[in-house]
Amino acid sequence: MKVSWDSAKNDLLKRTRGIDFNDALEMFRRTYVVQAKNDNPEQYKAIGFAKGGVLISLIVEVRYDDQGEYEWFVTLWKATKDEVKIYEKGV
Repeated sequence: MKVSWDSAKNDLLKRTRGIDFNDALEMFRRTYVVQAKNDNPEQYKAIGFAKGGVLISLIVEVRYDDQGEYEWFVTLWKATKDEVKIYEKGV
């Protein structure tokens, strides 16, 4: 899976939330739940475990370049109580 993100946003997330997009990559090596989808732009929210065992929500946008489709990480946060329930129900 090809992924990309804004490095300044990544640094901000690490400082303010203690997790970043590099940590989020672990989610795709494990079981995760796609909770919401949007068609314009094509986005989805994935809920799963990041590096360090933290359950997170990650907003992903599907984008295209000259090499094809890739996943653009928009933002992330530690999963809320409701998102934890969604994850537990979905796996």
